[in-house]
Amino acid sequence: MKISQFRELFAPDQGQISIREKILSAMVAFLGIALVMAVSMIWLAPNELPWIVASMGASAVLLFAVPMGPLSQPWAFAGGHMISGAIGITIAMMLPGQILLAAALAVSLAVFAMYVTHSLHPPGGATALSAVMGGAHIHAMGYSYLLTPVLVNVTVMLIWALFINNLMPNRCYPSGLGAWRKRKNTVIGEDKADINIAIGREDLEFALREMDEFLDVSEDDLSKIFAISADHARRKRMGELLCGEIMTKEVIFASSGSNIEKIWNLMRKHRIR
Repeated sequence: MKISQFRELFAPDQGQISIREKILSAMVAFLGIALVMAVSMIWLAPNELPWIVASMGASAVLLFAVPMGPLSQPWAFAGGHMISGAIGITIAMMLPGQILLAAALAVSLAVFAMYVTHSLHPPGGATALSAVMGGAHIHAMGYSYLLTPVLVNVTVMLIWALFINNLMPNRCYPSGLGAWRKRKNTVIGEDKADINIAIGREDLEFALREMDEFLDVSEDDLSKIFAISADHARRKRMGELLCGEIMTKEVIFASSGSNIEKIWNLMRKHRIR
């Protein structure tokens, strides 16, 4: 296997994001974690409570580098952490001393619960795991661990994400906010795409460069999505037609020796252009 093929399989391109966008994402992640730490220090330090859940670091990557992704949306973020945290605490209380089983069970149940509640957020699995592996101090806190620090961290981070992602150019958060604004201001029929226009890989790459934000989807996936969407639109517009249903039994034809005037008359009669 060539190096280029290996790279394509195991290290695919993550999108053509400008250096400006990369720097901005890093800066807002820095400020987000700093803000969570500052609030937690003021609120939680006097009570000798944990300041921050480590999984907030992973959430910062999603919320500030991939804010448009489905795994980064407010319910996925808040619900994923709170539901997973509750599961982790419950498993730790049910299986004291059985770290191996408790850790595996907490994460797997958290994944299932996040799927069922439409709140899939990968760092949620780490929150469930931290409730099991956090040690005696975390176990002694019981369900209060959900409030401090998990809920405090989630609240501060979410407020910051809602503020900064709508302040930055080319971003809107939640992701549905942009579509809602567009529907509100769009003239009927204006958003109808011409499905007969062929869109190639270069067109998709250009669109991604213009958007200048990380999307958790590849150009190949976008091509597949567009092809399926266009096919579905055609089927909806034309129905499930068979060739026999649109073919005519009265075929109009002319031979190579036919008179030109006769052919023109046939074309005018049958409105053939």
